[in-house]
Amino acid sequence: METLNGDDLPQDVIIGILLRLPVKSLARFKCVSKSWYAIITSHNFVYKHLGNKNDGCLIAHYATGQSDLASVVLFPDKTLADSSYHAFELPFSRAILHGPCNGIFFVTFGEQDYALWNPATKEYLDLPSPAFPGGFCWDECCGFGLDPVTNDYKVIVIQRLEEEDSLLIKVHTLGTDSWKDLEDLAQCERLYENTSYSYLNGNYYWWGSKHDGTDVVVSFDMGNDTFQEIEVPNLAEPALKTLAVYNDLIAFLTFQTEEAEALLDLWVLNECWTKQITIGPHPGVKHPIGCWKNGELLLQSNTDRLLLCEPTKEIRDLGFQGTDYCIGVHVYKESLISIKDECEYRQRKEHQSHGE
Repeated sequence: METLNGDDLPQDVIIGILLRLPVKSLARFKCVSKSWYAIITSHNFVYKHLGNKNDGCLIAHYATGQSDLASVVLFPDKTLADSSYHAFELPFSRAILHGPCNGIFFVTFGEQDYALWNPATKEYLDLPSPAFPGGFCWDECCGFGLDPVTNDYKVIVIQRLEEEDSLLIKVHTLGTDSWKDLEDLAQCERLYENTSYSYLNGNYYWWGSKHDGTDVVVSFDMGNDTFQEIEVPNLAEPALKTLAVYNDLIAFLTFQTEEAEALLDLWVLNECWTKQITIGPHPGVKHPIGCWKNGELLLQSNTDRLLLCEPTKEIRDLGFQGTDYCIGVHVYKESLISIKDECEYRQRKEHQSHGE
């Protein structure tokens, strides 16, 4: 009886089968034949595979103020009904993750070191130095996403130096592999890092404060490199605040820090800000971290454990012990994208657009 090998099947059948497989399996199947390698590494296949309607997994990360180590864990159960998790190896020390966008993280580590990282393929690409001026960096916040016009990846880094009264802003574009300076946000004194990814529809969002002390949400349009200020409702003080994406809308979560109150509010932005949820009081909660799927919220407890707040407003301990220093959460969907190939592809497109 004659045995069929993979290349005996029609190519559309092969592609249909391969599109259903995880990245780990596809990495092995690239070795089956030259034709399979060509299929799996093609730009068209990579993005078709990314477009599969697979739910993402939860990634949580934390670091300590006393150590140069960062820890990342992945919860394989995409519903979080099973809250078991396993360690996720990082190729960087003391790293902070931003993203992911199409399965790729922007990573900050070391002294102004930056990289793009695909955990599924274990590939990373060091970015050139943005060459900020010397001086103690008082604050740094970052954004990462996709330019909706060119489909190119962009990184934005915003620093406030101790001796400066303004924000220094630089943007990196993968297609040129270079940084450029942007004008200062004249009205903003400070922007704040989010504990979850706040990129939506070509815009990245931060919570900010103006020189007069009023709160504001600042958005950055990845398509035209412009900022916009969005007014926010008057909020009770003192309150902790963070931004997140909630049911495909940008949202902010506030938490009253007075233990007697311990109330969490979630506001969403459609045409205007609308208060969607109030939860509590929950004295055991330290602050909100971000949003999960189907209306669940992720919180940090007073003992630095990761909590899941169900739509029923019941709170469940996910069993992950973080630290006071940092907990960040990310909805992660693996991808085949090779960052180096993507960089070369974007650079070719950039040269073609300039007629070179």
